[in-house]
Amino acid sequence: MSLVSTWIHEYIEKHDQDVSDPDPVLHNVFYSLVQALLYSFCFRASHLLEDPKYSIFVKVELRIADIVLANLNPLKVVNPVVAQQFVRVCKRYKIMPDEQLIQIVTHNSKFVLPGAQEFAEEHSFFPFDPYTLESSRSFIDPIYQSWERSADDASDEDSATGDNAGTSADESIAMSLNSQLSLSDQVERDSPHSQWKPMSFSPAR
Repeated sequence: MSLVSTWIHEYIEKHDQDVSDPDPVLHNVFYSLVQALLYSFCFRASHLLEDPKYSIFVKVELRIADIVLANLNPLKVVNPVVAQQFVRVCKRYKIMPDEQLIQIVTHNSKFVLPGAQEFAEEHSFFPFDPYTLESSRSFIDPIYQSWERSADDASDEDSATGDNAGTSADESIAMSLNSQLSLSDQVERDSPHSQWKPMSFSPAR
């Protein structure tokens, strides 16, 4: 994570001042690495944010807020499930002020980004999540971390089963992943790699 975040911050420093809108084609590698970092961060959030010995690493090295607030606007481009889960983690652990999260989510909901769907199709598969290779599972299982849903996740899903009409910007941040999974599900059906499964952020199996 340290190596990836260092590359990301160097890229932002070099290119962000020249960016007015995100471009999934021109900055494909950047968004791919940001997605990988956010995905890993969500998986490790409880370890990184509840253990004081990692606080300096999160604040000084990862600097997650600086990444998502960049003009490159990665939350508009990365897989919607990853973005949604990251926002949940931010709210849960107060990584960023709620006002900033609301501003980003509201802004991103107001426009369609050319190339975003193509990026999602290219980066929506996580073939080792879960790990299903039977011959090598005995070596991987002892060190494999499965996705653990929090009480907040379950609560959000319950709240999303009703009518969301009139949902405020603040409430929209806590929407269930159910509405976000439709893209991943469609990509899975249309993909030549249809045997691959969506990432385990999805509560459904």
